[in-house]
Amino acid sequence: MATVQRRSRRATTAGIILVALGLIFLIDEVFQLRGEPFLIGVGIAFIVAYYNSRRLLGFILAGSVLLALGLHSTLMDARLLAGTFEGGLFFLLLGAAFLVVYLVHTRVLAKPGRRNWPLVTGIVLWAVGAMTLLAENYYLLPAEAWDLVARFWPVLLIALGGWLLLRQAQGNRG
Repeated sequence: MATVQRRSRRATTAGIILVALGLIFLIDEVFQLRGEPFLIGVGIAFIVAYYNSRRLLGFILAGSVLLALGLHSTLMDARLLAGTFEGGLFFLLLGAAFLVVYLVHTRVLAKPGRRNWPLVTGIVLWAVGAMTLLAENYYLLPAEAWDLVARFWPVLLIALGGWLLLRQAQGNRG
C-alpha cells in the first residue's frame, strides 16, 4: 500500500511540476519577459517537491533562492526597477527567500530542533539590501546622515555581538 501511495505522490508531484513549468514558459513566450523564467520554474518545482516530499530542507531552500534570483532577473530585464534599485533589490529578495525558509520550515511545520540560521541569514541580507539601496540612492539621506553611517556602522556589529553574548549567557543559566 505504501508503494502505491509513493507512486501516486510522485506522479502528482511530476504533474504539478510539468504544468507549472509549462505555464511559466508559455507566459514567457507570450509576454517576452526576457528574464529568467527557467529559474522561476525550477524554483517552483523545488517548492512543490518540498511539499510532496518528507519536507526536506534542501528543497525549500533551493526553491526559494532560485525563485528570488529568477524574480530579480525578470524585474531587471523588464526594466521595471533597473538602475537605482538593482543591487539592493537583489539582497532584499535573497533575504526574503531565507525568511520564507525560516517561516515555512521552522515555524509553520514546527520541524524539531532549533533552526534559526535562515532567520539570521535573511535579516543580515535584508540589512545589506537596505544599506545597498541607501548607498545606490544616496540622495535619499542628507550628507550628515551618511557621515554618521560611515563613521559609526561598527556600533551595529558591537550591538549584535553583545546581544548574542547576552542571549548565550542567559541560556547557560537556565
